[in-house]
Amino acid sequence: MDGTASGIVADRRQVRLRNDALEVDIVSLSKRLRGKVGELESSVLESCAESFRGELLEGLELDDCFAYGQWLEAARERARNLHVSVLSALTSRHFEDPARGLAHARTWVSVDPLDSEAHARLIGWLGRVGRPDDARRAVAECRALFLRELGREPGPAVERAIRSLDTAPRSSTPSSDTPAPDPDTTPRDVGLFGRTEECIALEQLLDSSSATLWIEGEPGIGKSRLLGEAVRRAASRGFHTVYAKAYEAERARPFALFSEMLEDGAEPDRERLYETLLQRLLFGAGAAPTLLALDDLQWIDESSAALVSWIARRGSGTIFIVASARSGELEDNAAAQSLFRVLEREGLVRQLILQPLASVDIRALVRSINPSVDASAVVESCGGNPMFASELARGGTESGKRLNRCISERLSRLRGRERELLRVGAALGRSFSLELAYEVTGLRTGEIAQAVERLERQGVLRTRDADEIDFAHDLLRQAVYDELSVPTRKLLHRRIARTLAASVDSRVDTAPLLARQAQLAGEHDLAAEAFAASGERSIRLHAPEEAVEFARRGLRHAVLLEAPRQRQVRVRLLAVKVHAGLGRREAERLYEEILALAEASAGLGEHATVRTAEYLLSVLDEESGRFDRAQEHTIAALRAGRSAAPDTQVRALANSGRCLAQLGRELDRAEGLLSEAEQAEAPLSAAVDIAWGRGLIAWHRGDLGQAAAWLNAASSRASEFENHWAHFECLSRLVLVEVEAGEAGRARARADDLRAAASQLAGGSEQALTEAVLELAAYADRDSSDATSFESALVALRELDNKAALSLVLNVAADVDLRRGRKDTARRWAEDAGRAALVVGRQRQLDRANQLLNDIGNE
Repeated sequence: MDGTASGIVADRRQVRLRNDALEVDIVSLSKRLRGKVGELESSVLESCAESFRGELLEGLELDDCFAYGQWLEAARERARNLHVSVLSALTSRHFEDPARGLAHARTWVSVDPLDSEAHARLIGWLGRVGRPDDARRAVAECRALFLRELGREPGPAVERAIRSLDTAPRSSTPSSDTPAPDPDTTPRDVGLFGRTEECIALEQLLDSSSATLWIEGEPGIGKSRLLGEAVRRAASRGFHTVYAKAYEAERARPFALFSEMLEDGAEPDRERLYETLLQRLLFGAGAAPTLLALDDLQWIDESSAALVSWIARRGSGTIFIVASARSGELEDNAAAQSLFRVLEREGLVRQLILQPLASVDIRALVRSINPSVDASAVVESCGGNPMFASELARGGTESGKRLNRCISERLSRLRGRERELLRVGAALGRSFSLELAYEVTGLRTGEIAQAVERLERQGVLRTRDADEIDFAHDLLRQAVYDELSVPTRKLLHRRIARTLAASVDSRVDTAPLLARQAQLAGEHDLAAEAFAASGERSIRLHAPEEAVEFARRGLRHAVLLEAPRQRQVRVRLLAVKVHAGLGRREAERLYEEILALAEASAGLGEHATVRTAEYLLSVLDEESGRFDRAQEHTIAALRAGRSAAPDTQVRALANSGRCLAQLGRELDRAEGLLSEAEQAEAPLSAAVDIAWGRGLIAWHRGDLGQAAAWLNAASSRASEFENHWAHFECLSRLVLVEVEAGEAGRARARADDLRAAASQLAGGSEQALTEAVLELAAYADRDSSDATSFESALVALRELDNKAALSLVLNVAADVDLRRGRKDTARRWAEDAGRAALVVGRQRQLDRANQLLNDIGNE
């Protein structure tokens, strides 16, 4: 905004933005780079490069708005191309500044990981700054990436860069990828929070004759701050204090840690140098003891390490040492490791491992910096790291830069396999298993174990349980992900999705994760199938609302597929909506969509799709009481199934036979279809329909013993396959069969199972039917003629207008009272059953009601 006028204009009809009152960074950047980028001054290009921070509109993706997503992807591609043009120009200019050239080359590879020229520039700059091992690793990573993603070698640009490694000019200045912080922006010290036990250890050091206190912890955990506290406390006691810090760039320089205490150009023999330095430490102190504070010893050089060891032994009682080092990075420095082991062996050191600050201390730290900040949010994000908490509390551009710089510097030290593991973890966006990491990264199990162990020591990862690992802080996860370009992210998401897809049939619990990864990778077919599997799983887990949402999201991907694949996936997703039960709220629209799909597929000979669509139509018709139409669609599904693949044919036979039996229509034909399915060695998925259909046919024919046996088997198989709808239908019918067979006590014993089955379904009359069936069983099991509880249960069933279920229950009630000689009550039940059956066209229930009335009249 220009600060002089509102950027928003509103009237009664619309709200709009005033372009002349707004400044959009990507628009301004495009104007600056208009023309030939290579002809612009380096300072202009540097400024433009700093303007690119992550992807365009990072974090503002809208999953529910497809058109916006398509526009955003194209806009990001244009911005990415602009960024690449700037980086290409910069990496060809920075010959006098190796750190900047190397940093821009790394950024280019991150932005466009499949650009061989970007990899060639990175390899070249690594060679120039004297890092041949890193250059060779970059070559190996480049080749592995191109072979894995493109199936070919990187190309001639990379080969030329490899050949030039031996002849590349070497920089005489140590290089770091990360620029040093601006001292003018260094935040003020707000004091020490928490660390009570650590402060006690400091006091004990100053009170005793112990030589060294060794403090370890992850970056930002407060090591240097505790070192400063030691200096402050020692000074308040009259100690002479000396501070020295090791630097990574000076690891090859002898006695670099003590360079400021040694005379320039002096190179005495080792013993004389040791004595000289010791005398200077003691001379400065006079009669007072000396506290020697040594920071960042993970970068100590070998000569300085030997000198510290000597001072700790010779100066005991007069020189006290407090040292800090980063956990996880000591293993990269043999001198630092040796120093600690020597001090430990001789009993001259006490080690403190700094743990994350407690929530109460983080809250206090945040309030001291900025009371208006949401401390709870900071606690959640920082993972107990006080430096992260401080920067989050300060907010603002400079604070964000400091935090990003710190995290980037920390991550830049990681090895290739560690970076790869973190990238996969960041792309997953959650905790992940070592098994999945092994499958996605392609690393050997030993390499992964080593990488995880190292990252845990550095405080980047943490183990959640035996096989689950996660980032120590969400900030680290986000930082790793932010450094990935969109193409790199898509490559990772695609690799993860394809890995998950290979095992999703045996591990259905991974379907939601697969759906998300496929969606982020732009793999529409895989995403649609995964959302369908996720919806089916949600139905099994009694979450119909979630199932419908998965189906809705999957359908957005399905429409992007080519025919006939589009129709195959759509019908599976629509089946989720139907079986979730919530489709009843939009039954007519859903019915029309499935009908149109069936007609289109039939015209193209796509028999499997037609069979499924016709079956879904029969389900919707049955639920709506349109039993004649349900029968028509069942027969249509059978016809389509006979023209499909063998497995589909068998499933169609079993399903159609069961549907006819459930409708009470054409029982001989239904029995023939079920027999044909059995003889064709039906797949397990058809076993439920076969047993269910045979149970219903036996019941219709009055063979209650066979009906109970078949329905019991069907109920058990449906439960095993987590088919909740079939499980409930079979179990509720079994209870009625047992009541009708005079086994009311056995039927009542199934009450808990039936209520549990009903609870797994939503949006229908299952709960009301359950209570009516169980109250009928209780009524049949009593000698009393009091039917009050049973009639109360019938009220709920009547209110839901489920006349098909009502006619079924009332006919059984009439049979019960007829057998007990209660003709008046039996007549009332039978008359009500007949009226309900007549309305919904349930011919068999109507015939049975009439037969019961005849039997009552004849007695």
